Amino acid sequence: MKQNRMKTRTPGTLAAIVVVMMLVSTISAAPDTVSEHLQGFAEHFEFLGYSVFGQQEDAIFLSHPDELNLRVMQFRGGYLLSAYFTAVDPEVTSAEEFLAVVNRMNAVATANRYYVDSDGDLVVEAWFPGEYSRSHVGRIIAEWQSDWTRAWDTHGEMLQEYLE
Repeated sequence: MKQNRMKTRTPGTLAAIVVVMMLVSTISAAPDTVSEHLQGFAEHFEFLGYSVFGQQEDAIFLSHPDELNLRVMQFRGGYLLSAYFTAVDPEVTSAEEFLAVVNRMNAVATANRYYVDSDGDLVVEAWFPGEYSRSHVGRIIAEWQSDWTRAWDTHGEMLQEYLE
């Protein structure tokens, strides 16, 4: 299963998913400096083995050899963690069976929300309020990883059928 590293979209809401494609060219490669409001996140994730592979004014893009690749974005008075997985066939991911799995993943999630975007790709997101705080972000990351591990352990076999 291939995770989509460069998909750059605005976050979805629970009531409606608003998707706006941004130009990939606005992502700078391997930044030398990260904007001040995201510096704490970049350092925290680098300590955890992530690498910053790009940035925009309000977001950084992180990769890790064993964890989900992420985007951390300033959003609505807080920050949004996002990860994207490309669908094998967007029409298949709209199938009732796949959507039922996504719904079950949401039912047991603590921090994450899962949804299928307008391209049929699986999106994983977690929002939290306020500014960077080492202890607060540490707890968010732990819950993010715990939610994803629980979802993968329970539904990974089926997810592999639908996602690249």
